[in-house]
Amino acid sequence: MSKRDQVTIIVPGSTSNCGAGFDTLGMAVNVNNRVMVSRLAESLEPQPARESDARAQAMVAAAAMLFFKTTKRPLFGFTYQIDGEVPPARGLGSSVTVRGGIVAA
Repeated sequence: MSKRDQVTIIVPGSTSNCGAGFDTLGMAVNVNNRVMVSRLAESLEPQPARESDARAQAMVAAAAMLFFKTTKRPLFGFTYQIDGEVPPARGLGSSVTVRGGIVAA
């Protein structure tokens, strides 16, 4: 596998729940997720690298399809691995770190 076939993106967590109301002030927080994407030659579908990564399959597939549709680039399959410190379901942007990481990768 060449270096061009694999990339790791570091995406910071974030919050917009600051101030007197919701979504009035946003900021990055000092926790990150890493999204590693490795291109596959024989598949057109995103594949989780580990069983624990499969919980993000719907988000990954939707982000990838929107990327390919918007950019009009040829579709290719890839494996993805998500590691990091952004906890899910805590309002720190864990979902967007996955989506943003996939699109950036």
